[in-house]
Amino acid sequence: MKSNNTPISLALTLAAAAVLAGCNASSKDDTPETVQPPFKVSVEFPLTTISDGQMRSQLVGGAGSVCSSVQPDDCDDWDEYWAYYGDTSAKVAVALTEPVEMSQVKIDALVADPSWETDPDFKVGVELILNYLQGQLGDDLEYADWQDFRADFIGTTNAEVPALPDDVDGESIWFDSSSAQYATFEGLKKADQRLNYTVTEAKSAAVSAMVNALAADTLTDEQDVIKTVVAGLVSTDARKQDELLLALKGIDAGGTLLADGDALYNSDLSYLVDDDNAGDFFRLVDTLDANSFILDQAIIDAIDVQSGWDSSEHQDEVVLILQAMLDESGEVSVDYSNNTGEGKNRDVFGDAFSDVVLRDGYETGLDLWNDLPGTIRYKILELLIDDLTDYERAVEYVGLSNSVNGDAVGLYQAFVEQARDASGKETPTILVMTSSSANSYAAADYYQGVFEQAGAEARWLPLDRAYRKARDEAQCDWLAAYHSDYASAAHLDLLYPDYFESHMTACEQGLASEIEAADGIFINGGDQVRTFDALVTFDGAVRQESAELTQILARQAAGDLIIGGTSAGAAVQGGGKLLNAEPVNPMITAGSAYDALVNGYDSSNHEPTGGMGTFPWGVTDTHFSERARETRLVRLVEEADVRFGFGVDETTALNVAEHNGEGTHRVVMQVTGAGGVYIIDAAELVATADAPFEANNVITHYLTEGDRFVWYPQSETYDIEFADTGTELTLDQTPAVGATNNDVLYEDNYRTWVRNTLVAGETGATGTSFEDDPQYTLTISAGADTVAVQKGDQVSYQNLTLDIAHD
Repeated sequence: MKSNNTPISLALTLAAAAVLAGCNASSKDDTPETVQPPFKVSVEFPLTTISDGQMRSQLVGGAGSVCSSVQPDDCDDWDEYWAYYGDTSAKVAVALTEPVEMSQVKIDALVADPSWETDPDFKVGVELILNYLQGQLGDDLEYADWQDFRADFIGTTNAEVPALPDDVDGESIWFDSSSAQYATFEGLKKADQRLNYTVTEAKSAAVSAMVNALAADTLTDEQDVIKTVVAGLVSTDARKQDELLLALKGIDAGGTLLADGDALYNSDLSYLVDDDNAGDFFRLVDTLDANSFILDQAIIDAIDVQSGWDSSEHQDEVVLILQAMLDESGEVSVDYSNNTGEGKNRDVFGDAFSDVVLRDGYETGLDLWNDLPGTIRYKILELLIDDLTDYERAVEYVGLSNSVNGDAVGLYQAFVEQARDASGKETPTILVMTSSSANSYAAADYYQGVFEQAGAEARWLPLDRAYRKARDEAQCDWLAAYHSDYASAAHLDLLYPDYFESHMTACEQGLASEIEAADGIFINGGDQVRTFDALVTFDGAVRQESAELTQILARQAAGDLIIGGTSAGAAVQGGGKLLNAEPVNPMITAGSAYDALVNGYDSSNHEPTGGMGTFPWGVTDTHFSERARETRLVRLVEEADVRFGFGVDETTALNVAEHNGEGTHRVVMQVTGAGGVYIIDAAELVATADAPFEANNVITHYLTEGDRFVWYPQSETYDIEFADTGTELTLDQTPAVGATNNDVLYEDNYRTWVRNTLVAGETGATGTSFEDDPQYTLTISAGADTVAVQKGDQVSYQNLTLDIAHD
């Protein structure tokens, strides 16, 4: 497929490199003299650096957690650390329980969110599971903590809820839902009990004025009734948010009943049966029964024109309900005959018919509320909220020197060191961009603390989806509502007043001066699509890069700005082109290894125009070996017709520098941290089947601490340089007969399978997938140019060929 590419030149160079050292806590008896309590902790790390080139970017594979007040499990001893360094007057954020409220009001609001309309099976499944879990809770309808709810939801299968659609269960919904769908679960968290709503006449009038000022097509005539509904809430009573929603449920929204399936089927129709079975009930059922209780458009049209009905009003209502049943199914026909016996068929149909209620407009204020656009709901809450008095925000504090994960500390310290070298400043300015989070305020304390203690001046960069939307639409007065809608959480402007102030200032003034003054930008983990949407918009199908991204790219290209990121913050850095004539490197957004092999990629799991483009050398992926993402990366590299893919393990960084000295342009990528980086070279890849996917001759490399991948753009060749901290393995043993791993597409199994093969000196191995429809077989083969180097528990290697086939 890519045989027209220039052949590869490989050279093995054993390059000396310092080993990254971790940092454990110091007790307060041997505290370094450089400590400036409470948080300016300076810790020296022996670093593996790229000293002879201009640093461009750092990709961290995720899971690089360090000690903080919210994450005490990542600390050697948080209490002891805080007792020595802490400010006793500070209000400290700690890991709190997050109660989950499973009221019907909350469940209905979640299911009504438009994001679920894109996947009807998931919408049905999430409602069934939530109602099942609600029934298991008892009278209080509340989980004590989010983690308990999460575990129960994920663990729900069709064994507990037999009506779940095929291939849908709690686990698939939780992990495969879109970011917008997943965000709706946040709405189940119990509202902050410090927040009160006293709906006055003045507040009601403000809501009416806001609705009147909306564009004409923002709300329908039926939704415009929200002005009247809110007026019905006026009271001297201060209500909590759940009480406010319950009050909405009791307000008549003026909707007109068109047809009630339960009343019609179980009473009205049956009363019209005459002695010779010619009544309306039998006209309906006999018409369906003639078609074995299969409902389709022909049946509906026949009933619509059928003569002899005792009540033309009921005939019209029946047609409306049948049409709604067919339309809701999304199918050409609906079969209600999958149970034996005429009576059972009739019961199945009757239950479905009776569930339909059709209205012109909304019956209650809550029905209307749940159907409003999210931004409108949050704007109304913003207008109705009482002042938050005597409130002090708790701050998450970091204890870098108290972290148990020395590798994670080293990665952040390395980024600051590279920014220091590039800028020439002892204290470089690092902007932390928390746009990968649904609530971009929540992680800002943590990352500012991390980089301050690592030796930088750290500031929050308020560049997120809410900023993008509000600034592009020149509607900064809607910034709080936009942010709440994206986060599925109300009143973040009140709960994080300092960050909201910065957010609003940025919206009104822009961020050009902040980006110009920065020496580095570091992007947090979460969902790369969120960060992408903060930087890129589309006019139809035409990609439009924001002014902020354009400025970031220009400063990076000039060598004035280093870009780093972890997890989603690394995945979003891909894009651009390896060479001018090459296709764009796409951005992975979702999908498992097996699903990618079987089904390939579409708009739901990748962005074909790429990410930021700050790492233009290939497709990037993260949490890599830990989640067996090797084959999902292979599939996208092949499908996009690009050459390279780079998969970064957790607590691992790929540090990138460009060199232009002595007439030779080269890009040096060096690995640091606890894991490794998997590199795919598709120069010789041959795809032998597309759906499901098969391929041969995938060239793979795996580099660990201190190893380098050096790319030469002018000759389109590269070298791999292994650090001199390992022992080269002899590969001369015949491969084992049969599969040596039968679940190679799961968790860390691929990396372990390859490592065990090479440590055993075998020249190849086969592994199979646990999934068997189809079952995949992966084959690795070592050739004359394969080199493997063992470093303790790790094995680096180059030129290991991978073949992918299925039964």
